[in-house]
Amino acid sequence: MNLTLPPGASAFRKTLVAFIEQHWSESELADLSRPVSPNRKLFLQKKLDEWYNKIFDEDWGSAGLNEYLLGGNLGSMQWYVWVSECGSRNLPSPLKLPGVGIVAPIVLALGSDKLIKAVLPGIRNNEVAWGLAFSVGWQNQGNLKLKTSPSGIFLSGRVVVAHMGEKSDWVLIIHSEDGARNLLFVETSRLSFESLSDDVGLAFTSFSELVFDGERIDEQQVFEISSAPDWEKVLDYSINNYLFYQSPLYLRQETKKLKDLYRLGEEIEGIDRRFSEIEIEIEALVVSEIRMMSKSKTIERGLVIGQLSSRITDLLIEFQQLEVDLAAYNVVAGESSLLTHNEPESSKKDAAHLVNKMLYINTWSEGLMSRSSIRDHLAGEVGMGRYF
Repeated sequence: MNLTLPPGASAFRKTLVAFIEQHWSESELADLSRPVSPNRKLFLQKKLDEWYNKIFDEDWGSAGLNEYLLGGNLGSMQWYVWVSECGSRNLPSPLKLPGVGIVAPIVLALGSDKLIKAVLPGIRNNEVAWGLAFSVGWQNQGNLKLKTSPSGIFLSGRVVVAHMGEKSDWVLIIHSEDGARNLLFVETSRLSFESLSDDVGLAFTSFSELVFDGERIDEQQVFEISSAPDWEKVLDYSINNYLFYQSPLYLRQETKKLKDLYRLGEEIEGIDRRFSEIEIEIEALVVSEIRMMSKSKTIERGLVIGQLSSRITDLLIEFQQLEVDLAAYNVVAGESSLLTHNEPESSKKDAAHLVNKMLYINTWSEGLMSRSSIRDHLAGEVGMGRYF
């Protein structure tokens, strides 16, 4: 289904497509979403850094944010063009940067003038790389503790940080402990990062464990959230954002690739129907995406992203289940029925079923594994090696 854009948005689309094609080749775009050699990974990371620098040079770094406060000039339709063109290529937009996508909206909405002046310039000018971490409730698995004494404020424990590249300059830690709720702004030059995921991955995000051993922080780096409504806003901004959002336009491309691969093998009963069902759902979501994004205002975009993310997550899981079934079916050739996820019959099926379930839970609840890592892990468990 092709959607017609207004003249202004259509002209902007041509400008943006030319901008993308000038910087990225088709092979580079393909390599962004799959495992590559260490040298290739370093090359792609450098390309990503250059990509973001060019975006900010063009004053497109605040796409989708509060244009007045950040000095941007993109309207809703241009914002949608950014999302759709990057989404169809699995290419990161500025909103994939934790600083632009999460830290800036939280600080703008709840921070003091002093905090805004301290944080925003580095984000606006793309001079500071930000990471994001949670130590709230069950997500505080590293037992992060904030201790205040006459000699200062100290942090001990561990947190998992989402960021671009190998590490970040600063980390925003959303932390609750003993009824107190705080935003912790932590400079990381003296801290150690331990890598948990070295894959560019679906969200173009790396995950590292940041270790604190009685690290002293300044009082000005702790911003208390005293009201429950403001805390809910923090959590909403942290969940409903573009860091992990994936446009259905990219899933459309992935479905076509998977279908082409399937056509090279033997026909499997029931698979055509499952492809058709997924394709129909994708097209419906594509229409919803343009309608919701093009009409939304900045203050409504968190709600828009939340609604779209919920639907795309369900669809991504359905798509990955189809990938897993096709891959595992090849392992147990000769079976006449498709694999199921609730009643595995053989040891191979049991392995696929259990690993599949574990990886889905891990990915969508904690986000610590990229899609390519899921597939490689699963393939190893069922004895296939890397596939697709």
